[in-house]
Amino acid sequence: MSTGFLDFSDITISEGGGVPLPIGVFPGRVQTAQIVASSKGTPQVEFKVEISEPDYQGAVRTEWINLSPSDPTDAKKVASHKQVWATAFLAVGLTPDELRAAGPIAHQQIPGIFAGRDCVVEISERVKLDGSTTQRLRFLKPATYATRRAAQDAAGGPQAVAPAAAPAAPAAPKPLAVAAPSALPTPPAAPAAVPSNGIAAPAAAPASAGLAALLNR
Repeated sequence: MSTGFLDFSDITISEGGGVPLPIGVFPGRVQTAQIVASSKGTPQVEFKVEISEPDYQGAVRTEWINLSPSDPTDAKKVASHKQVWATAFLAVGLTPDELRAAGPIAHQQIPGIFAGRDCVVEISERVKLDGSTTQRLRFLKPATYATRRAAQDAAGGPQAVAPAAAPAAPAAPKPLAVAAPSALPTPPAAPAAVPSNGIAAPAAAPASAGLAALLNR
């Protein structure tokens, strides 16, 4: 007979349904970061990020980053892998100088550096192999976020995601015919006017708390 308990006091519980989230760039906070195994069995860090934007507060998206490059013998893949991680560290407010000065960072220390920190992220759409779409989160460097956030605000906000349309039925075969010349392309629409009160200031990038302090705590 089991005599254990279930204790829910230390977790955030969603009521289900999810929070709709448009495509764009947003401030957020890393709720949790933990080392897990990928579908191929390789270690990676799973990040759960809650969006801090007032209109979408409570939306949570997940990102995974492998702890090791796909091919440790390929110098380009190793460098690209380090850049992905550098961007993630910068997204939570650390600086390039802090990363260079820290030296090797143990994999076991990484989740503790990220958990609970403010960050800046991008939400995009990804088409899966079966043709359906899913949202992807990725970390952004603060300078990239600031530039893209200014453009997003000037355009009136993030891009709403249209509901997926039902796939069209295949067209019946037609006799071969000479196609008529295509019409000239429609001129692009004029850019939206900037509001008279100016562009809304983007949310501030997270401040650095000092990597050395995080590694030594």
